[in-house]
Amino acid sequence: MIHIFGHRNPDTDSICSAIALAELKNLLDQNSKAYRLGPLNKETAFVLDYFGVEEPPFLEDAKTQIKDIPYAKSEGLTADESIAEVFNKMHRDSQRSLAVVDKQGYLKGLVTMHDIAMNMIHGDIYHLDTSLRHLKNILKGEELTPCAGRYTGQISVAAYYNTNEKLLNILTPDRILIVGDRYEVIETAIENNVPLILVSGGHTLPEYICEKAEDKGTGILSCALDTYTISKLLTQCNEIGSIAITENLKMFREDDLLEVAVEVMENTNFSTYPVVDKDGKYLGFIARRHVLQSSGKKVILVDHNESSQSAPGIKQANILEVVDHHRIGDLLTNEPIYFRNEPVGSTCTIVERLYREVGIEPSNKIKGLLLSGILSDTLNLLSPTTTLRDREAVERLEDVVENREEYVRKMFTAGSHIEASEPMEKLLKQDFKRFDVSGKSLGISQLYTMDRDSILAREKEILDTLKENTLRNEEFVSSMLVITDILSQGSYIYAYSHDKSFLIRTFGDDFEQGQFLPGILSRKKQIVPVIMQKNLTGI
Repeated sequence: MIHIFGHRNPDTDSICSAIALAELKNLLDQNSKAYRLGPLNKETAFVLDYFGVEEPPFLEDAKTQIKDIPYAKSEGLTADESIAEVFNKMHRDSQRSLAVVDKQGYLKGLVTMHDIAMNMIHGDIYHLDTSLRHLKNILKGEELTPCAGRYTGQISVAAYYNTNEKLLNILTPDRILIVGDRYEVIETAIENNVPLILVSGGHTLPEYICEKAEDKGTGILSCALDTYTISKLLTQCNEIGSIAITENLKMFREDDLLEVAVEVMENTNFSTYPVVDKDGKYLGFIARRHVLQSSGKKVILVDHNESSQSAPGIKQANILEVVDHHRIGDLLTNEPIYFRNEPVGSTCTIVERLYREVGIEPSNKIKGLLLSGILSDTLNLLSPTTTLRDREAVERLEDVVENREEYVRKMFTAGSHIEASEPMEKLLKQDFKRFDVSGKSLGISQLYTMDRDSILAREKEILDTLKENTLRNEEFVSSMLVITDILSQGSYIYAYSHDKSFLIRTFGDDFEQGQFLPGILSRKKQIVPVIMQKNLTGI
């Protein structure tokens, strides 16, 4: 399965483009699922609720898990299958291990070819505990008298006893007798309540003997095999559950990290290990060769292409595609990939075009998400990042709402509402991005508001939080907050840096905290490029 996700601290464009692209991939028969790398902000939650779309599940990291590698999926055995059947299956399919499961599919044990061999060599070759079905199938048996569904007892071979006196001593109700066409021995066994007689050579018996056996409740099977072969195969009629390993099993869950599995393999000597799901149901086997074939979790990145903004462990992942509208970041791949990076105002604009390129009309729900992503990232097409492509996409999508302006107002109002009790740390994380400049990092948060006074009144709290964030992250040279006033079409800037020259280079000598910059709406196009240009070699 392909995992599709946007950046950490996801915004509306990031979430909506991931959902829309996953839907498109599935329509193209590419099994995909959208994920999020953090909690939804209020605006995005409003959008998903408005169009009746479920919130994507949270993806903790992109590290390789057992389920991401091509381990050998197989069905388990039930404990009541015969040893002979299991041996033949393993030999036919060149398998060295098989799992034993219950009727619901939960892993109960493990059996290997070595276990079967050791049972043949060291096991109790005189004990039988199995079903009539196995006896008839393996010994090619035919009922001469009605037999019970199951037999348990000690095996005796009449040919091993050279006198009737010795034979008589072992003909007891707990014995399973193998005999040829020796009528007197068979009659004695019946009289002594032997529960099951296996007649070798495919012989039939006189009617009077069968009637006597039926009266006494003795089952008789005529087997189309000689005495030696019957005695050799009889204990293989026993059920595999009798020799399966059921304690101290070394197994992995499919959600386990591959690196953990590798560590276990390095410290144990098993050739294969069973894999189960989160509930303990058996799925298959993993071996060292499967680990070598691993290429990582299959992922497609949207709305970002920098490792610091992506899922933890992204370097382990198998990145298949990138669909983005930001500057080229630092991601490296082992092979060429599909990289769609375009200078438009929203990743949703690119995804909308992908639908048109393959001739698929998106559903109304997806159209609503695409529209919302574009309007959010371009501030209703007022941001300087807005392009003709964004406007044209909005024209094709806006019929999904009755009144675009009214919808945008509701969306921005939902997203910009800030409770007075909300911690500043939480607010700064809602739309936070990390950028790398000349070996150093800076974090820039952006808040959109239609009620600037409520947030500007918390200036001291803002500055204290920015300072804490910078000092807590040693590699950070600065932390910034951009408060964008949607109504006034400009932004208020707050910043902290332990390097005062950084702020001077960036904003000039006359910079003041909370300074309003008219027309500054885009972090991507108007703020980050200036910081990069002025500090490329200065940090």
